[in-house]
Amino acid sequence: PIGVVAFLLAFNIVLSFIASLGNALLLLTFYKVSSLHLAAKVLFECLAATDLCVGLFSQPLFVTVLFLYIDLGNTDIDIVYYVEEVVCISNYVLFGVTVLISTAISVDRLLVLLLRLRYRQVVTLKRTQAVILLCWIIAVLCGLVLVWSQTVSEIVAFVAVVVSLVTSVFCYVKIPLRLQRYQAEVEDNPGEGRSNVGEDIGAGKDEAGAITGTRTATEEGAGVNGTGRGRVRAWTAKGSSKQRLNERVQPNIKQYQKTVSSIFWVQLALVACYTPFIIVSILRHTVLSGSAIHALWLFTKTLVYLNSSLNPFLYCWKITEVRKAVKDTARAFCCCSINFLRIFILINKESLNADK
Repeated sequence: PIGVVAFLLAFNIVLSFIASLGNALLLLTFYKVSSLHLAAKVLFECLAATDLCVGLFSQPLFVTVLFLYIDLGNTDIDIVYYVEEVVCISNYVLFGVTVLISTAISVDRLLVLLLRLRYRQVVTLKRTQAVILLCWIIAVLCGLVLVWSQTVSEIVAFVAVVVSLVTSVFCYVKIPLRLQRYQAEVEDNPGEGRSNVGEDIGAGKDEAGAITGTRTATEEGAGVNGTGRGRVRAWTAKGSSKQRLNERVQPNIKQYQKTVSSIFWVQLALVACYTPFIIVSILRHTVLSGSAIHALWLFTKTLVYLNSSLNPFLYCWKITEVRKAVKDTARAFCCCSINFLRIFILINKESLNADK
């Protein structure tokens, strides 16, 4: 129906603007987030960049298709076909990258706990970039296979989605178990737990150095004095040092849990937005046909595009540092825009006065 298509057209224009603006703000502010390791930050930036491409490229093409549907009587059917093909290929590529990168972030968060101190040596920037490149290659190949055979492309996409979901579920089951074990280790031996994991969960190297220095000075004091009073002071200092370690590690665990929670909500939103589209697409290609199922298919496809608009809000909701950075960037942009507008108005007034 024309009314449904017109509504979806207007709604997708709004979503395209939100996805473009929101993800552009994320890309401008992610470098300010110090709680994430550089490799993890690059993965989050790639996910935001993919959503930005959806808002700037894929969704406007979908809006074009909807506009052509409304004016179908005056449009060459070949134009509609070719635009639909471009939209379909771009969707396969961009949505495939979104699924693969979000899964890679889940694996990265699990590796923080599994590798501990070796995390920074194993998960390097170059290896992360190689993983991102591999995700793009897989998604692009899947999109190109669509030109040759839609059936083969759908099978490849289905296998990739299933593997990604199974991997993500495994990570989210494993992370709480490992985190409980890590917290128990910190309670039993704070110094050992801090040196193994604290730096990778968000603590800085300077804190680790300061803690090491405190413990060394304490041990030296105990050795020099050699008296009972010196040993008492040493044990007291060690006790206070362990207390400070617990106080420092706990916020780091909370920050780590927030990043895990954020990507969990991103993937939950992804599943919620993609599942209706997958179900309706299967029904549309197998048992059902007609204008009603086509309208439902367009609606579920809009839900898929909605996912790219939701992600910036999920990041800001779950990660305090991202929310603060986005607010600061938006505030600075508004101030610059207002100042530019004032200067523009002032220049126009001066030019009008000069003409008079």
